[in-house]
Amino acid sequence: MKIRNIKRVTAILIVLLTSIMSYGQRDAFFPCIDVSESIPQIKEYNKNLEKVFISNFKQGFIIRFIAKPSFDPEYAFQIHQLCDSAFVIEALKMNTNIWDTKKTDSINYYCRAIDTKLLQVIESLFKVLINNAQNKSAFMAGVDGVEYNFLYNSDKGIKCVQAQSLYTNSTLSEVLEVIDDLMLYAQNEDYDASLIEKKIKSLCAQTDSIGEYSIVFISEAPCFKVDENGENNPKYNSLKLKEFIMSNIHYSVISDTGLIKDTVYISFWIDTAGNTYGHEVIRGVSESLNNEALRVTKLIKFEKPAMQKGKPIKIKYTIPVDFSLSQQDEPPHKRCTK
Repeated sequence: MKIRNIKRVTAILIVLLTSIMSYGQRDAFFPCIDVSESIPQIKEYNKNLEKVFISNFKQGFIIRFIAKPSFDPEYAFQIHQLCDSAFVIEALKMNTNIWDTKKTDSINYYCRAIDTKLLQVIESLFKVLINNAQNKSAFMAGVDGVEYNFLYNSDKGIKCVQAQSLYTNSTLSEVLEVIDDLMLYAQNEDYDASLIEKKIKSLCAQTDSIGEYSIVFISEAPCFKVDENGENNPKYNSLKLKEFIMSNIHYSVISDTGLIKDTVYISFWIDTAGNTYGHEVIRGVSESLNNEALRVTKLIKFEKPAMQKGKPIKIKYTIPVDFSLSQQDEPPHKRCTK
């Protein structure tokens, strides 16, 4: 959901909690982390997404999967128990990304029965993912990717793991092939369940390989500016980043029309000293906005780099720069000065 109600030119930097990449990363399965209280935009996003589930899914689930792309529409499925021996798989496919619009009335819903044999192998897969992530944690932020949530509701409560990066021929890519099959299974009564069972059994036999993470887990996110107590406070960081961008934007190069509502996504690396480099536009709008977003983000210097086990590490970040100029406001270069 882009911030559109600002009455003057602003450039808002929102740190989306998708994935951080470092050299050697392939797969990342880690316990779900709720950062919505620190970042209002994510809190609002999760609230709107939950409304979709409440309105469309049956209450209660055994298995639930949610894909949260940065740009493309979200999709999800869950397995629900109707009675002692009857189960259904429900699937949702959004037509628009909830980040971009609050409208959630355009949704494709699918539902079909699922037998206990297939349910059992799906449970096995989710248990493997959860068990291999129990003792791992990470703060993940930035990159143009998709956040994948795997939830399993057992007699001990709901457990959740997330996955971020996607590389071909990786464990995650194989898991997502199964997810795609399950989405198709929910949509098509003729889809062969035995093919899914074979894939899952093969994956579950690779338990050790799923646990062999080559990712460097992040214990502390990079810090743009410490707070008054010298702490790395995410909310304070977000505010200071926004203030930095707003104070460094050259408004005169943005627009002559008096109306802008667009976002440019910039990706860059943060080295072990907090310097940024390798800036590139991963989703642009126009040459003038792209160049201005690049220019400003190249000025960013973090006071502290990302940390892993007490040591600084290099990571990759992606930041959306949201430009908003209302019709009531003239571009600053057109205003009269004394």
